[in-house]
Amino acid sequence: MRLSLQAYDPDVRLLALAILFASTVASAEPKLPAHYAKLFDVSSTWTYALSRTTWDYDQIEKEPDQRKWKKKTDKLAPITCKVARAFRLGARSVSEVTCDREEGWKFTVSGMYLATPSGLRRYNNVVWPTTGEDLGADTDHELLIAAAPKAITKRTKEGGEGGPRYTRTQSLTREGTAWCTSRSTSGAPHDGIETICYGGVITRGRNDIGGELDDLTYRTR
Repeated sequence: MRLSLQAYDPDVRLLALAILFASTVASAEPKLPAHYAKLFDVSSTWTYALSRTTWDYDQIEKEPDQRKWKKKTDKLAPITCKVARAFRLGARSVSEVTCDREEGWKFTVSGMYLATPSGLRRYNNVVWPTTGEDLGADTDHELLIAAAPKAITKRTKEGGEGGPRYTRTQSLTREGTAWCTSRSTSGAPHDGIETICYGGVITRGRNDIGGELDDLTYRTR
């Protein structure tokens, strides 16, 4: 048996139309790309396992030509992060991620993020936005990864003019369901590598840059 809306109480009919309209508007909003969508979902909570590798600085000072220096790797206490707040402003979304502790400047997960049609950006303004004007232009905020990334590796020669020549490599690669950005140097006075992977949230990272004898890695568990 088929029933029409006319067969119902007028209030019920209005409620049904309101629900239909709301669902239509919601479905009309474009979904965020899967590789960072969970960074804008207030139900998202995740935990990292971390480790830090350090080298014997005194040995390096005394034996600069040594090919293998002493090092040690320590497991660190886990860090749990969550999306503390998020909302949508037109075609853009903003969120704030908080973590139960920090691990120095090499652990960059906590902070505010901005999803734009072009991709995921680090929201650079200090004040939490309430209007589209507060967000400013997309280009005011650092692009972390594109909405539709494509694998690429780019190598350039840098340095010289009295200093050493070295190779800088920047890459974007697929790792399972995640996309990973990476930058590294080879042959520079202080070689290093930085990698961040986006697989819904930030699923793993590594930071061995800055001329420090300190290699921090973290991964969701």
